Amino acid sequence: MRREALVNNVPDDIPRDQWACFVNYRLKPSTVELCMKNKENRNKQIIPHTCGSKSNSRRRHEMHLKTGKKPSRGMMYIETHKRKDGSFVNNEALTIVEQIELNMTQSNTQFECPLMMLLVKFWGLNTLGEFIAWAWEQRLQIPLGM
Repeated sequence: MRREALVNNVPDDIPRDQWACFVNYRLKPSTVELCMKNKENRNKQIIPHTCGSKSNSRRRHEMHLKTGKKPSRGMMYIETHKRKDGSFVNNEALTIVEQIELNMTQSNTQFECPLMMLLVKFWGLNTLGEFIAWAWEQRLQIPLGM
């Protein structure tokens, strides 16, 4: 659609001047380029999460109140890759969760789960440095505090 047609197609609950600014912003070449880049990055994500907009600190606090224990990184990973019905988002997430649970049972505590090393092993790499280099090449956004 042309700009004028988009500007004239104002939703009922939005003021016309705000709609015009929004349309102008969305049609700017820099915004279109950013949207395309974000689309490409979303397609690279192979293990989705179920976090929604709730922050990890809020989720961790809620888990702490529910269980009375401070949740580990492994428990957070399990919680954020499970659907409401209890199933996991995909087979890759299930495989990682199985490795996390195995590690947690072997260490006899839920607080000793080196999640990043499990991910390194999952991807078939030898060291954390190799994993970070591989993630950088793939342009994956991996929180280094894991």
